[in-house]
Amino acid sequence: MYREKINQKLAHKNFNQQTLNMIEQFVTEFDDTFGEYLSPDEVIERIENNFNYKIKKKKRSISSGTYNSKHGKISLKDEEDKDRLSSVMFHEFLHCITTKRDSNNNVLYTGFARKYTIAEIDEGMVVIGVGVNEGMTEMLTQMNDLNHGRILEENSYMTLTQQMKNISYITQLSNLINTFLF
Repeated sequence: MYREKINQKLAHKNFNQQTLNMIEQFVTEFDDTFGEYLSPDEVIERIENNFNYKIKKKKRSISSGTYNSKHGKISLKDEEDKDRLSSVMFHEFLHCITTKRDSNNNVLYTGFARKYTIAEIDEGMVVIGVGVNEGMTEMLTQMNDLNHGRILEENSYMTLTQQMKNISYITQLSNLINTFLF
């Protein structure tokens, strides 16, 4: 449905077919579930700004998926369960589209996780808000999974996700989603 727009906007990235298929699936599912918050054009633009390499599938991996905001890379554990793979892919692309960069292309934040410079830390940075960010990302992923008929029992962020659901009752879900997606 969005293949032509994706091909036009991302042609210069030279993604392989598998990566383009996953991008199209993400854009389509995001629009189905959260289209009232961001248009497909905005989602594709954010992918263009924050995703630079083909999706790498790893046979052996501790985590099911990762998004490296500094380099714009997504890695996914090579899953036989297509529903699980789709869910993890959606989760990692949520990290991608919620990454905000400064004018020098440095990452300012991803979703609710902010980076602050701390001189005492050897690496020069400490990340604030990772738990809240993962809880929110997984809550939206679960909403999308439910919307697309995926029911997965395994969840690495059960407590964090439940905390975000509780916060959404207080703050109103739409306000929380708008803030997360900025």
